[in-house]
Amino acid sequence: MPTKTEFEIAADKFDSAAAQIGELAASAESAGALQIIRGGSLGRQVPERIASSAATARACGGQVEQAAQTCRERAAIIGDYEIRLDIYQTAYAYYSRAVWNWSAQHTAWSLDETGLISDPGPQPRPPNPPSTPPEWAEVVRP
Repeated sequence: MPTKTEFEIAADKFDSAAAQIGELAASAESAGALQIIRGGSLGRQVPERIASSAATARACGGQVEQAAQTCRERAAIIGDYEIRLDIYQTAYAYYSRAVWNWSAQHTAWSLDETGLISDPGPQPRPPNPPSTPPEWAEVVRP
């Protein structure tokens, strides 16, 4: 499963590949095959093949660009999850301290025979963890 960084790297590579595909198609079309090869079946076939290949390359380039976009979207989803996980872990640390304090106060209250210690109230509630990321996501924690 790829990490956020791996998705970002893949998006950059797909963007680069899409640009190269576009440059290749433009380069092939700009060769001027009609001016170089005149007449005969070769003079018809070569420009047709170049045009067809350029059209195919552009179609593939669009798919490669879409793959880059998908990688960016997935990196963003993982990044959002990592932020929510950091927030949860901070909240859980505060919760753990609150439970420890509450437990100490509750013990003191329950053992108090003088009635001077007030009831600490209900036990603190734990924070809700973030929803699990999609199966394709790998979250790497330091």
